[in-house]
Amino acid sequence: MNTNLTLLKLPAFLLLFLLSCGQTTNNQTKTAEVNIHSNDTSNYVILNFDTTNTSLSNNTNPTLLTRAEIEEIDIILKQCVDNYNPEQKLKFDTLSKEHPEYNLKVDDFVIDLSRYKRQYLPFLNSAGQKEVWVNCFCSDFANWRKEILTVKDGGNCYFSLTINLSTNTFSYFMVNGEA
Repeated sequence: MNTNLTLLKLPAFLLLFLLSCGQTTNNQTKTAEVNIHSNDTSNYVILNFDTTNTSLSNNTNPTLLTRAEIEEIDIILKQCVDNYNPEQKLKFDTLSKEHPEYNLKVDDFVIDLSRYKRQYLPFLNSAGQKEVWVNCFCSDFANWRKEILTVKDGGNCYFSLTINLSTNTFSYFMVNGEA
């Protein structure tokens, strides 16, 4: 598995997404780190994006997340993965039967959320709806609590999506490819 690790303030596709959104005004610049698992924040962090960064539009605005919203993120994330996994399990079963010599592992195909760290980047979209870019990865990196992690390749060990908390939907679900 070839992982070319690059730590950036924001991944390029997120910058493009954020730049395309005309945001409503909101002067809140701090997020509260709240938890969903018995005061255990070991598996996620809430990160701010820097509105003073010249690569971001002045129309982007960070926002806060409540405990209830973090619980909702968890529910929607699970739904997303539950939609993704059946097709991946089928691919695993098919390839394992066709090529038993490969000694494939089901974990390389399906996503088990308990294995992943998460970065949450909350913001308001152009309609004033609260959205959260969710970045998930199964490796532990030293700076993951402070900097957005971007990785090329790496397979299902790295995936991201955007969750709209106002509509309880997700979009831009992307699982990294294999090199």
